[in-house]
Amino acid sequence: MSEVIIGMDELEERLNRSGMTTEGLKEVLEEASSIAVKTAVMGIDGGAGIAVRSISREINPMSARVYSAMPKARQESIELGRPSGTPVEEIIGQIARWRKAVGHPEPARVIAEGIRERGVKGRFFMAAAKQKVEEDLPRLLNNMAKNIEDKF
Repeated sequence: MSEVIIGMDELEERLNRSGMTTEGLKEVLEEASSIAVKTAVMGIDGGAGIAVRSISREINPMSARVYSAMPKARQESIELGRPSGTPVEEIIGQIARWRKAVGHPEPARVIAEGIRERGVKGRFFMAAAKQKVEEDLPRLLNNMAKNIEDKF
């Protein structure tokens, strides 16, 4: 079918009627969120345990969200790490829960005192996921544009 497109309103109507933009955007959001999840999982030491299982995504018609379902304090401690000098009392509860969940043999107080002395490096798994999507987005959008062009 040939069609003459005169203005922006007509172009928008044609793209919406054919579903080209919504299908293309859905594909971009699916792929971008998949990239983000994979990158976040790899950032948590290749992925084992509760932290990896907490990474999830939501895809809506106009947006996608990748997030960790862990409690905020737990996610931040993995993402950002903990500086040396962190008071034992401030982290002992979280360390005790983590220790029990993973079956760590050391007492929670010993682990917390080690963190107070040396700190813990952050994994920056969500920051890495965001960066990877930002790097891949031009390619994803170019593919979307090419697919729309081919169908148009």
